[in-house]
Amino acid sequence: MKNWSNMLIGIIMLAPVIAGAQSFSETALLFSRTTPGGSARMVSMGSAQVSLGGDYSSAYSNPAGLGMFNRSEFAFSFGYNSARSQASYLNNTTSENKNNFHIPGFGLVFHKDLGGKIIKWLLRYYLQPHK
Repeated sequence: MKNWSNMLIGIIMLAPVIAGAQSFSETALLFSRTTPGGSARMVSMGSAQVSLGGDYSSAYSNPAGLGMFNRSEFAFSFGYNSARSQASYLNNTTSENKNNFHIPGFGLVFHKDLGGKIIKWLLRYYLQPHK
């Protein structure tokens, strides 16, 4: 009988922790992208632009992705969203249509080949003896 009472006390003590774990959905929505934007490549990957290098829209979350460019580039993307909803409650029906044409991505990247000058400067700076 004592084992059952200890188990019941443990479950009661952990119940607020289990119930509190369900509140992270608001935080996920707060930091997520609710409207698609960026290049067509990034949108097709489900807005996972952090891992995408060589795309202008990766500069939003990972500026190092711009280092993959070996030439200058101008790019833009077109987008079209269409939504339709219908609801019924107590014999009242409401419906709504919403169409939206927009330009989610517009970017210009300039590339300048430095011919390894930065790497030579960094090597010279870090390999020289420091006082």
